Amino acid sequence: MLATSDSTATRQHSAKVYNLDDIEVFCDAPVAHSLLNESKRAISIELVSGDKLFASQEIAISCRTQVTPKILMLSSIDIFSELTK
Repeated sequence: MLATSDSTATRQHSAKVYNLDDIEVFCDAPVAHSLLNESKRAISIELVSGDKLFASQEIAISCRTQVTPKILMLSSIDIFSELTK
């Protein structure tokens, strides 16, 4: 879903389109790895500090291009086979 206005088809700030009341953003929180369930969906994130963050619905990780693949590999996600599909 694009963050656009139905009436003018112009881009809008996400906060105007989506309800972000229950969204938490953690900055400068180095991720050690994500913890996956049987379906290989991320259910929590373990930080380098040892703290664990759990989500009731979704987890989104956004890191530098060098760091994101490292986190996926540390989480036992085979990114090579996914990228070659």
